[in-house]
Amino acid sequence: MFNIIFSDEYEAATRLITEWRQRAGLSQHALAARLNRSQGHVHRMETRQRPIDLVEFCRIAHVTGVSPREGLDQLLKEWERSGVALPTAHAEVTLLGGSES
Repeated sequence: MFNIIFSDEYEAATRLITEWRQRAGLSQHALAARLNRSQGHVHRMETRQRPIDLVEFCRIAHVTGVSPREGLDQLLKEWERSGVALPTAHAEVTLLGGSES
C-alpha cells in the first residue's frame, strides 16, 4: 500500500521545514516548544516517520519566520524543480469519487 510520507512530494516538504528551522537558528527542542509539541514529534516529522498536515506545515513556516503563503509557494516550486507530476483538477475529482459532469 502506498504511504504518502515516502513520496518525493513529501520528501520536499520535510526538507523545507528542516531548512527553515536551521535557518532560524532553532534546535528541534526550540521548534517543538514554539509548536507546543515534543522534540520527538519534530524529529519524526523531519525524518518522515510522521505525517505533517497543512495546518502544521503553515504553523512551522510561521514560527520559523517564513510566511505560510511563501512556504507553500516554496513547496510548489520545489515540486516543479524536481519534476513531480501534480494531478490535474480532473484527476483530483476522479480520485475523490466525483463525476465528470
